[in-house]
Amino acid sequence: MKKYIKTVIMLCLVCISSAACDQFDMSPRKKVVKEAIRSVCSQKNIEAIEPYVTESSKSLIQLAATFSKLGEATGLVQITDSIAIACADTQVKVLDEVKVSDVRYIVRARLGEENAVENFTLVLEQGNWKIALIGN
Repeated sequence: MKKYIKTVIMLCLVCISSAACDQFDMSPRKKVVKEAIRSVCSQKNIEAIEPYVTESSKSLIQLAATFSKLGEATGLVQITDSIAIACADTQVKVLDEVKVSDVRYIVRARLGEENAVENFTLVLEQGNWKIALIGN
């Protein structure tokens, strides 16, 4: 019985330490991608990504939000449904990042049930890492 308890405790410690290591090992660029996805999923709103994107990308977000509101008002498109489906699998696995230059990286993340890999371009803008949807 004692050996069993020791084994369970060791397994718990390994799990806790590996989860903590993942958090500490995450680069600022990877954190931006993970936080942006979590924000959109928790708020079920396209505009929730706005703090995480570049200034030049904000107009695209506003345009998408306008079309989504119009689509929902007419009953043609339910963007919140699409977001809910995309976010149903809350597992976001940030895979890696590729350095393009000192101010530009590509972060790859595995999203959703279909395990689709998405590439996110991040650029350094006014001292902060931001997702570039357009430009830069």
